[in-house]
Amino acid sequence: MGGMTSCCPGDSTSAQEVVVSTQPDASGSGEVSAKPSLTQHGTQFMTNSAAKAAPAIPFPQRPRNSTLSEELWGKSEKLFHVMDTDNSNGVTRAEAIAFFHGAFKKMSVDAMFNEVDTDHSDVISADEFMKFWKGVRVAGYSDQEIQDEMDELIEGNAWVDWNDGRNVNTKHATFPKRPWLCRLSKKAWMKCEELFVKMDGNGNMVISKNEGERLFTNGFSKISTNAMFNELDVDQNGSITAKEFMKFWVNVKGSGYKESLIIEEIENLLQGGAWVDWNDGRRT
Repeated sequence: MGGMTSCCPGDSTSAQEVVVSTQPDASGSGEVSAKPSLTQHGTQFMTNSAAKAAPAIPFPQRPRNSTLSEELWGKSEKLFHVMDTDNSNGVTRAEAIAFFHGAFKKMSVDAMFNEVDTDHSDVISADEFMKFWKGVRVAGYSDQEIQDEMDELIEGNAWVDWNDGRNVNTKHATFPKRPWLCRLSKKAWMKCEELFVKMDGNGNMVISKNEGERLFTNGFSKISTNAMFNELDVDQNGSITAKEFMKFWVNVKGSGYKESLIIEEIENLLQGGAWVDWNDGRRT
């Protein structure tokens, strides 16, 4: 017969669990043998494998006077646990790379670690994670702005560089150069670059949806952002690269639009105007 577990909460000897075996000992005396097997926690027992699965340190609780709302704190915890796949209460680079999507996921990982991993241990602890978001809030960003960006991050979209006094210190691709014999003039190309740079708040040559929404200040920001992404985000990864951006405008010019009209519309966008649907074969 196999081993049986004995647990006596009221017994002073129950600080340790023993497995009682009905098998005779080696001497054949028939006496039962007892050996420690599992660790007792109150009146419950946890196997060694289960103990390893539980985080060594619980996620920090929100202080009553925190600058972060309960909703934002909850979203932060959710984001952390989505990345922390082994439930170790620490996010490793390997876990972060598996979390982010798209061609620039390694860039996002480097940017996040350069900002959040303050002890340079190559593991982001829950305390470091929450200290970072508190710093972002103190830097002047609204609770809602942070929540909006966190919603993007939970989907695995690119990390953004918050203007919070920390530096991501990552090298990014440069804006594509205008090719010879390009349909767009140098003036139009530079105007497109000006628009892209204005949207690309962290300078990583990628526009996230959150960055796009910040451009459209004259109302209907979400509608304009969705329309722009439907036309420009050809690989549908939730971000627009500088190459995708310029391919779009070259295509608009090739569809028969005058360059003066394109420049005029870009000027309107720079002022926060709504996105328009160009008749260029793409649909918003």
